[in-house]
Amino acid sequence: MIAVLDCTLRDGGYINDWSFSKLAINKIIDKLVESNIDIVECGYLSQSKGKKGDSSLYPTIDDITPILNNIRNNDTKFACMINFGEYRIQDIPDQGHSKLHLIRLAFHKKDLHDAISYASLLIRKGYEVYLQPMVTMAYSDADIMELVEASNKIHPQAVYIVDSFGTLTNADIKHYTTLLHNNLEHDIALGFHSHNNLQLALSNSVYFIDLVKNWRSLIVDSSVFGIGRGAGNLCTELITRHLMGKKMGNYNVQPLLEIMDEYLLPLYVRHPWGYSAAYYLSAICKCHPNYATYLLSKQTLQVRSIENILSLIPASERLQYNLKLIDDLYLNYQTTSIDDSNTLESLKSKLEMQNILVIASGRSISIECEKINSYINREKPIIISVNFIPKNIEVDYLFISNRKRFDMLNHFPSNQTIITSNIIDRSPDCLSVNYNKLLNQSPVISDNSGLMLLSLLKKIGVKNIVLAGFDGYSENSTENYCEDRLIFAIQDKNYTLLKNEEISSILSEFGKTLNIQYITKSAYCKLYMRQK
Repeated sequence: MIAVLDCTLRDGGYINDWSFSKLAINKIIDKLVESNIDIVECGYLSQSKGKKGDSSLYPTIDDITPILNNIRNNDTKFACMINFGEYRIQDIPDQGHSKLHLIRLAFHKKDLHDAISYASLLIRKGYEVYLQPMVTMAYSDADIMELVEASNKIHPQAVYIVDSFGTLTNADIKHYTTLLHNNLEHDIALGFHSHNNLQLALSNSVYFIDLVKNWRSLIVDSSVFGIGRGAGNLCTELITRHLMGKKMGNYNVQPLLEIMDEYLLPLYVRHPWGYSAAYYLSAICKCHPNYATYLLSKQTLQVRSIENILSLIPASERLQYNLKLIDDLYLNYQTTSIDDSNTLESLKSKLEMQNILVIASGRSISIECEKINSYINREKPIIISVNFIPKNIEVDYLFISNRKRFDMLNHFPSNQTIITSNIIDRSPDCLSVNYNKLLNQSPVISDNSGLMLLSLLKKIGVKNIVLAGFDGYSENSTENYCEDRLIFAIQDKNYTLLKNEEISSILSEFGKTLNIQYITKSAYCKLYMRQK
């Protein structure tokens, strides 16, 4: 038997912080049931992170019960996932006649034996249990046999191969599948959870099915529209279509497309997921995708630079995300020290006593262009733009600290280009300044270009600065820039809010020693006033 387990409401929660309304949760489950999906995963169970109300991250099993009681069920089974360590076993009620049939237990290799003990207690309480050994590629053959031996003792309903980083090839899948199939008790199902970093989720899942479909029960995970963190997952609508074509299932794809159209497409517009160069690189470098996400979110690096930094991650650190490590690697990669004393002296002589207008690339410079031009005509400031050249404003200097932007801007006169030392292929005629001397202490926005320029201006004694285009970040990147070609990455909502808060805080510190004014609308100005 081959079963499809849909994890839209759980894995999809990484996209919207599990903020599905109760109505959406009910409608999505209803449509999955209507599609004859074999197993519907309703979300996560977590006492430490769960949320009451509109969320598929539930603090208790009691929060799931009313949802399932409203479902018109056929033969569909309902599941939730627990990350080992996030729910006390004594607080889980017996399964009894609950519609929550099974619990998937996710755990890291270091927790294997404790997780097996926990799973054994879940089984005693009447639940079907699926074991999810995260990052299966971290397991040696001896580790797999240890997992098999422990599983055979407690007899879970299923044991999974989990391709956490989307790195597994057909050869890898054959190896793990053969090892598990040949040694697990014959009535324990095999499961496969894929990610789409290399666009192999569908082909790998089909290959997995074909390997042992005639000898063992199989479970394949998927989500509608492939919704999931990073590169996303196998699409439920694609795998069900494939299985029907092979006469290995009886599914109804239409309700899946309705879920996509009514609930997921609007979410995708705001928070896209799916294949990208960064996720491809994380897969081929066999590292946690958050490393690539972090570097991508910087919006300062070319793809070749991202690959170079990922290759520097020690093998022992690749599978567990370490924010400090990747931040240190990033800053070390960017740092190239130079003697910039002559440049600083030259800039000081030209700018110290001037009023400076700093123009960033926010949309407000297009919307409020008349106000900016009026100020320029009236005050005659020295104008410095940050990582871009405005279309209708003639600037005196261009400040560049962003490698990606440099390739778009190297036609600007070199002797008017202030450039940081991390950009090594700069012209010798550029006004080069030390990158690492302009950084701030925030790990989130340590090399924000606008703040680096302000640090430089403060360093050379400038006192009066007017800001334009310092709008603040929106979670919708299409709203962030005055030109579409400047859009490099879609922002995560929480990360966007954090960046705005951090930048505002540092701007307020600058405001203690510099006379800073805004002539265009800015979220930073509002946050600064709130802090005061």
